[in-house]
Amino acid sequence: MSVGITQYTNVDELQEIASDPVEYHQFLAQTYAGLDLLLDRLLVRLCTLKPPETSCTELRGDLVFMLDASGSIGEKSPVNESELFNWFLLQDFVVAVVERLTVATNMTRVAVIRYADDATVIFTLNRFHRADDVIKEIKNLVYVAGKTNISGALASARTEVFQPKLGDRPGVRNIGIIITDGEATVDANNTLPEADRVKRDGVRMFAIGITEFVRKSELEAIASDPVEDHVMYVSQFGQVEELTSRLIWKICNDVEGGPATCDDGKPPVWTKEPEHLLVGHNYARLPDVTSADECKRLCLQDSKCRSIEYVTSTRECAVSYSVHTSARDSFVSDPNVDYYEWRCTEGRAGKPKHQADEKYGETTKSDTRKKDNSPPTKYDTKYEQRPGKEYPSTSRATSLSTTSAWSCLTLATLSFTLQHNW
Repeated sequence: MSVGITQYTNVDELQEIASDPVEYHQFLAQTYAGLDLLLDRLLVRLCTLKPPETSCTELRGDLVFMLDASGSIGEKSPVNESELFNWFLLQDFVVAVVERLTVATNMTRVAVIRYADDATVIFTLNRFHRADDVIKEIKNLVYVAGKTNISGALASARTEVFQPKLGDRPGVRNIGIIITDGEATVDANNTLPEADRVKRDGVRMFAIGITEFVRKSELEAIASDPVEDHVMYVSQFGQVEELTSRLIWKICNDVEGGPATCDDGKPPVWTKEPEHLLVGHNYARLPDVTSADECKRLCLQDSKCRSIEYVTSTRECAVSYSVHTSARDSFVSDPNVDYYEWRCTEGRAGKPKHQADEKYGETTKSDTRKKDNSPPTKYDTKYEQRPGKEYPSTSRATSLSTTSAWSCLTLATLSFTLQHNW
């Protein structure tokens, strides 16, 4: 935006500075006292700016939308509008999110569940592999009205969507997005237990509440931690489009981690909890990190960070705030490196426990050394110990670049150009 004061302002120059449409982003005052008259107009412009479009074209994830089609959706439609008005807005929002993903067999897969009295899987993860087909099906989705069966939607996601035979892929992030304008009215007592089951199965849950009639405590219990990053609210359906960029950024940068895999260039893994293999919640994916050592330093500087995964091919540092016990519940460090590192063999990342590590007080009678001092034979076919490796150090300062919430006077860039001919 640009503001010119007095008749001596170079209007052409201000027009070049202002964003399009120019008449919306340029302000002129004849005197300095006249700035007060511009204040209200300027504030309106700042507070109604739309955020730039965010895309998530690199996401590899299995994603399910759970859409509320209960009777209250139609009842809350504006006066003199069809009862389908809010339903259409909800469809448009989901379409806008899908348009910013790369829908493909080996990238993002999408499924949709509609729920009212019952929950119905409209299509599974392996049904469509092009965004156009997904969007067409969403636009054709019929509004049914009825009660609000949130527990049924969550159960359907767990048992009828996130299943290998239905397109759910191992080692790929599972993401659930549930949208409602109210609270559970069918089997309500089972809503939170079902949400816990879904999350225990590794699904990263986002909850979106529309209107003041939602039960916030319920949505916060459904959503993954940290809650403030996974629950979003708007006061009316006409505002739901404003959540598009925020949701896209979240699902692309704050998703459930899975077992470390070799899909992205044999990622080394480090954890503050040496008894665990990384199976965590990726709180953030830091771009442009030059080495695993740098990724490790970022984790050490953050008291909440439990583990990291460095993706060599994309130079990303996945920072996790929690880890779960892996099937192999004990691992030991390579004495040649000062942190825990795994290498990839046969599509997985891992390092076997071989002999007791006195540093951590572990004792294992069954693990005996072979003569060549290598891990036991029973692990040889699946895992290989990575030799110690010193990663190049770097002095480059790295910080997490995040997208803040759009609010009045915080993310608008205002250029006051004051020109006066002395």
